[in-house]
This record gives sequence, C-alpha cells and structure tokens, in this order.
Amino acid sequence: MTKQQKIFIQLRAIEGLSLTSIMEKMSVSKATVEKWNRDLNFEVEEAIYERYEQIRERFGISTVRRFNDLASTYQRLRDELNKRDFSGLPTDKVYSMMKDISNKLDLIEDENVQTFDPDEDL
Repeated sequence: MTKQQKIFIQLRAIEGLSLTSIMEKMSVSKATVEKWNRDLNFEVEEAIYERYEQIRERFGISTVRRFNDLASTYQRLRDELNKRDFSGLPTDKVYSMMKDISNKLDLIEDENVQTFDPDEDL
C-alpha cells in the first residue's frame, strides 16, 4: 500500500471526507479516487470500525451498558405508568417516552457497526 493510499484511507474513514474533497485535497484525478474507493473499501471500513471502537472505549460506551441503561429507564417509566390513572396528558408523554426507549432498545439489539456506503458521493 502506498503512502497516498494510506492518506486516502485516513481522509475517507477518519475525517469522513467526500471523494470530491479527497480528490481536491490530494490533487489526484477522479479516476484515481474512484479506484482507491473500490480497491480500499475493506481497509476504509476497517479503519472506521477501529475508530468507532476507540471512541466507545474512551467514553466507556458499550452496547451492553447502553442497553442496560435504557432498559433501566424503560422499567422506571413502566413503573411510573403503572401508578397512573390515565386521566391526563402526562400519561401520553410517558407512553411516548416508553415507545422511544423501546425503539432504541430494539436498535441496540440489532446494531452491529456503522454502515458505510463506498459510493456515497459519486
């Protein structure tokens, strides 16, 4: 892998630049950037995943922890809802919050890694 290709991976994966921006910044042709985008797709995705994991570790964010925190909040909201007599607007708000958290729990269960579309800005 050349030094320019390593720079391409850095700009695409870590800095999130578009192919057009990379082309201008590196002073290379559109054909070159498109070829690198195809040929180095695995490396770009790997770099994105590694950066994502670094950030998660740095801030102590794990899927299990997020799921547990949201599940705990959901349970507290459910407990609160069970105390309500359903006669006022705040009940609707509690239902709405429960639905939002339930949706987030579902997303976390299905979550793998950030998806990346290599043809995003062509």
